[in-house]
Amino acid sequence: NAYEKALRAVPRYDHRHRIEHFELPAEGQAERALRLGVGLAMQPAFNHFWPHDGEEYPRVVGEERAQWVDPVSRIVHANLPISFGSDAPVTPLRPLLGIHSAVNHSNSQERISVETALRLTTQGGAWFSFEEHEKGSLEIGKLGDLVLLGGDPYKVSPERIKDIPVLKTVIGGEIVFEK
Repeated sequence: NAYEKALRAVPRYDHRHRIEHFELPAEGQAERALRLGVGLAMQPAFNHFWPHDGEEYPRVVGEERAQWVDPVSRIVHANLPISFGSDAPVTPLRPLLGIHSAVNHSNSQERISVETALRLTTQGGAWFSFEEHEKGSLEIGKLGDLVLLGGDPYKVSPERIKDIPVLKTVIGGEIVFEK
């Protein structure tokens, strides 16, 4: 309601407003966000720690509504702007855990590909912060932010993505971590 009122009062084409914790939307909210151009910040690791069929959500919101928790695939297929994050310290600051969680969602209908999860973790965040021309992908002229992994997320079994070790981290072209 607040975004709708603000955008009606002061229309902006590329505002990139977003809703954090888009975890349990009411029916029609994703379509409303799309109409308003509002992005959705999601924390896929929530599903790793609090799956839709675990104890927490069914007890709090009921069995039926718990099926709608963390609607990753539905949101991706609705073509909404999305960014994945960890919400640290609520869940660990481990992007691979978020990617793992989206690929191995507790509700098999909400699982997405490794490629999509990686894109939402990298390019999604850069776009939300108006930094897509500087960050989010490896291209000439962008910052040299990257990690060297001890395994290929495309090739390891999906259940092992969270266990891939980070061997090196490079930020702005400088090595800031090396194992």
